[in-house]
Amino acid sequence: MSKGHIRPRGKQSWELKFDAGRDPVTGKRKIKYHSFKGTKREAQTKLAELIAAVSTNVYIEPNKTTVKEHVSARIDQWEASGAISARTAERYRQLCDGQIGPFIGGKQLQKLSTLDIETWHSTLKSEGRTRGSGGISPRTVVHAHRVLSHALDDAERHGVIQRNVAKRQKPPKVEVVEMPILDAAGIGKVVSELRGEQIYAPSVTALFTGMRLGEILGLRWAASISMQS
Repeated sequence: MSKGHIRPRGKQSWELKFDAGRDPVTGKRKIKYHSFKGTKREAQTKLAELIAAVSTNVYIEPNKTTVKEHVSARIDQWEASGAISARTAERYRQLCDGQIGPFIGGKQLQKLSTLDIETWHSTLKSEGRTRGSGGISPRTVVHAHRVLSHALDDAERHGVIQRNVAKRQKPPKVEVVEMPILDAAGIGKVVSELRGEQIYAPSVTALFTGMRLGEILGLRWAASISMQS
């Protein structure tokens, strides 16, 4: 049975000392120390939680790694292992640097909460509006959330955190916009308005063949094709 006690370190400040079991390599007892701020009763409650975590093998060593440090390291690892392509890694780093790092990147990974995630979502959506645009799109927020959640999955699997809080706080929903179905008159109008534009040929190709954007971008257009025909 693990034991422990508390010692005052200042006003509303305590040192929690407890037995964390034996080192699997040396066999020696491991004594851990944990700083805590609050009332004595709250400190006693926290100590009991730590002892219970040791007893049930869910105790996690304190770690000061920040959210951005962890996400950046995981992206590097995913790319190095071949789990993602270099292009995908580049996009993930853009999300990490632009949408994760400036807002919650400096927070310690182990202290990240569902409230932090909720506030992060709201901040992202309103950030662009303060700069005169429509805000960061819900789709971009969802993509950033997925990168963060994937990184937190790894942290949970490796025993760095107890649970992935990004799974408990869902990202905003992305509204699905249905494209209108064009009739013969509508198709004629689109063709007429695009005539003479640089995107005429690929647009008409997509309109009449149903090819996807990626397929069209992969085509090699002959120099003899007239954009006016």
